[in-house]
Amino acid sequence: MKTAYKFRLYPNRQQEAQLALTLDTCRHLWNKALADRKNAWESEGITRSYEDQAALLVFEKQSNPYLNAVHSQVEQDVLRRLQKSFDNFFRRVREGARKKGYPRFKSINRYSSITYPQSGFKLNGSRLILSKISGGIRTFVHRPIVGRIKTCSIKRDKTNSWYVIFTTELENPTKLKPKTTIGVDLGITHAAVTSDGQYFDYPKYHIQDVSWGKLIRFTVSKAERAGKTVVLVNPYNTSQRCSACGEIVSKKLKDRVHICSRCGLIICRDLNASMGIRTLGLRGIACGEPTSGFGLCPK
Repeated sequence: MKTAYKFRLYPNRQQEAQLALTLDTCRHLWNKALADRKNAWESEGITRSYEDQAALLVFEKQSNPYLNAVHSQVEQDVLRRLQKSFDNFFRRVREGARKKGYPRFKSINRYSSITYPQSGFKLNGSRLILSKISGGIRTFVHRPIVGRIKTCSIKRDKTNSWYVIFTTELENPTKLKPKTTIGVDLGITHAAVTSDGQYFDYPKYHIQDVSWGKLIRFTVSKAERAGKTVVLVNPYNTSQRCSACGEIVSKKLKDRVHICSRCGLIICRDLNASMGIRTLGLRGIACGEPTSGFGLCPK
């Protein structure tokens, strides 16, 4: 199982200049390698491979001092990125996609990251040591890193802030048998309401539909690392269906209380939905398949 850890970097002026030069050198390498592939095909009908360009890079470094100032594996990663871009382009061509996405030349504002794929980096407490970069870069490590670090990427964002992203690898955790189950309804009035009666509100400064997707991805990721299970269900009618008896109780968005005339249940609309979602999830686990929109096992 792979996990990414992103930390803010605070390079000094010398380190920032070296990082910026490394980014620009890698951008030039990308553009030159792309031009080489383009020219080889147009003039000779030859398709360059990663191996071809990696061999050419060895000779190029003998006469280019800028390339010598960059760790070799970082440069090789640039060529691998380009190879992946061409692989994706040819795949889209084979699939007949409308947009083929031929790899593009990069302007100074469109190349923002480099990667140390195996070596050339070390995190020493709150200092990041990078090959070809002077000293240790101050790093805000706000949470412990779990697992073996596989790659180290350095990124500059649009505000000229710097970050490091570590990718780690862990053995897949043993799947635990659920002892308790909780249904969660994501809504508008509240960010989330659980079937055991907990209410979680949105931060006052951030209300966006896109946050639902982020919350789901975050929850699924956390559960996987803990060996637990998240079951996503079809939310259709969960706000309308009574969680106690299954009766459909029509409501408008403004109606925030669920009142069932059949069984007499009167509870918060979102709480009713979360309880119904819990039932759907349990039925899905029992079936070993996704649940249908009616909470019944698919036939």
